[in-house]
Amino acid sequence: MYADDLCVLISSWCITNLQEILDAMHPFGIVSGLKSTLGKSALVLKGTFLPQEAQYFDNSGLPTRNCVKYLGVCIGNISVGQTFSKVLGEAQRRAALVASLGLSLKERVLLLKTW
Repeated sequence: MYADDLCVLISSWCITNLQEILDAMHPFGIVSGLKSTLGKSALVLKGTFLPQEAQYFDNSGLPTRNCVKYLGVCIGNISVGQTFSKVLGEAQRRAALVASLGLSLKERVLLLKTW
C-alpha cells in the first residue's frame, strides 16, 4: 500500500534536519506498512528563507514548488484568497443556480445535500 496524499509539515527552525527527516521516511514505511516514493515528492516552501538556508533544499535532491494541490486544495506559498478562490467561486456559482430555480427551502436543502 502506498502513502497517497502524505503531507509532512516542517517548521523553519528544523530545516537543518531536512535530510534526517527524509531518511526517516523509510522506517516510517516499515512501521506503518505504507510506502513513500520520494521520486514523486516535492518540497513546498511556505514563507521566506535566507539564502544560506537554500542549501538544505538543494541538498535534499527534491524539486521545490510554490504550491501543490493537497486533498483538492492548493497549499504553499500563496495567499489564503488564492487558496480558496476556486472553491469559493464554485460554491457561489452553485448558490446562484439554486437561487434562480425558485425552489422552496426544503427543496433547496435537499438539492444542496446531493452536491
